[in-house]
Amino acid sequence: MRKKEGINSRLLQIIAFAGISFLLLFAAIIVLQKRQADMIHKESLGQFNREITSIINLKSTGLRQIAFDYTYWDEFATVMQTGATNEWFENNIATILSSFGCDYVSVYDKDYKLVYEHRFELQNLSKIVPPEVFPLLNEKKLLNFFIETRSGVMEVASASIHPTFDRERKATKPYGYLFIGRLWNSEYLGALSTLTNSSIHTGEFSKEAKSESSLKLKSFFSFTGWDEKEIGALWFVRENPIEALYNKSWIYMFFVLVFSMLIIWFSLRYSIKKWVVKPINLIELILKRESIGDIIKLKKSFGEFSQIGVLFERYIIQKEELREAKEREERADVLKTQFLSNISHEIRTPVNGIIGFSELLKDEAITKEQRDEYISIIQNGGERMILLINDLINMSKMESGQEEVVESTISLNSVFEHLFNFFKLDASKKGLYLKFANMGSDLLISTDREKLFIILNNLIKNAIKYSTKGTIEYGYKKEGEMLIFFVKDQGIGISDNLKDIVFDRFIQGESNKNKNYDGLGLGLPIAKAYTELLGGTIWFDSEVDKGTTFYFTLPYKL
Repeated sequence: MRKKEGINSRLLQIIAFAGISFLLLFAAIIVLQKRQADMIHKESLGQFNREITSIINLKSTGLRQIAFDYTYWDEFATVMQTGATNEWFENNIATILSSFGCDYVSVYDKDYKLVYEHRFELQNLSKIVPPEVFPLLNEKKLLNFFIETRSGVMEVASASIHPTFDRERKATKPYGYLFIGRLWNSEYLGALSTLTNSSIHTGEFSKEAKSESSLKLKSFFSFTGWDEKEIGALWFVRENPIEALYNKSWIYMFFVLVFSMLIIWFSLRYSIKKWVVKPINLIELILKRESIGDIIKLKKSFGEFSQIGVLFERYIIQKEELREAKEREERADVLKTQFLSNISHEIRTPVNGIIGFSELLKDEAITKEQRDEYISIIQNGGERMILLINDLINMSKMESGQEEVVESTISLNSVFEHLFNFFKLDASKKGLYLKFANMGSDLLISTDREKLFIILNNLIKNAIKYSTKGTIEYGYKKEGEMLIFFVKDQGIGISDNLKDIVFDRFIQGESNKNKNYDGLGLGLPIAKAYTELLGGTIWFDSEVDKGTTFYFTLPYKL
């Protein structure tokens, strides 16, 4: 039979599938990044071309504007008609070179003859204007072109000369022609390189240089002659950091991806083993043997498994609580039987005494002392019945939630002195010394007098009941905003097995000795319920055969 795959192998398959999906996603990202890089390169190249063209046009426009402005001048037109001296040309035309940073200027008459020419001494520039230019210039009136000279490529701006009124240069024939030239030498190219933030190369690129198109931005500018033929070219080259970064980084990205995938693989493998497989194994062990140790380990796990551990712990606790509840139920049945037996005894004993001694009172032969004794016994039986009934009524009211707190300002000494007088006779009958620790001092508080009296009454009554010798001391002390009351005896004490249930109903002193003591076992439960109702707490210290001290607190209010 084929063994079913475990969750570990299934999780590994999921990881493998996720890894493949991640690789495909990364490949798609690489393709998209490549396309984006191409788009960026294309846009950057277009911007670079526009930038180069704009700068060159700006430079050329300045040169053309100089030619336009000088040839649109009445004095120049008159001089070309009447003839001008060399001095006039030196004073008015030669200054173009120094004023506008040009390298060459020449003037031709209307018959295309050279009238004046000026250049810097170090430049080998003379009669550079081809005769073929004049018919075209005569037709277009304004002409811009490049020519090859012995000093290098020169940009030439030319215009026909006309009077001022002939702005369109159509009303009059040309009086002559002006040529202004600027060499594209190393100095000019250096300034242009700085302005365009690029390196400038002349001539053709090599095949290797052209193949580096993805690494650099290249813009081509052609030197066009008067006849529209190319006489040379320039390459403007600028570094493309985006493309360079992309080409360098994608290899690193690949290795980083592979390394990351390995780290992710081992991390996931370790994480799944620690955070998934191990907790699942613990769950399996818990289901088999319900071990608290396994549950504690599961609670230390991460995330939902920790919550599952908490649920298992609650399950074990609830299971234990159910077992304890069952035991309490069984004990309650025993206590109920014991309670019925006790209440039967507690009611029957005083009733029998009342009935018996009532019959004896009918005998006219008894003495006055006997009659008084019988009446006292009947009264004690009645009081015992009243106390029994009061305990039952008080517990019933507590359980039904009908008990209310009626506060009033009371003197603690008056309550304690009343208790002293109430229990003095019972204590002396058993040879006990009853002591009020706060005799001589007094304190006023606001509380429910009846409930405080019942609490102290039940505690002192129990102390007398379970003591055969020694002193019973009771009193109070103030600590901060609380009053601490105490009732201390030197009686039989409370054994360890009863300390956790001493405030439960129908529990009496030592279970193996309770046959020696009367009562229903409701005194301490009532005292605890009234203490909590008044906003306090109750506890005790006890040692078997040495005695017990009960403490309870109440808020100090006026």
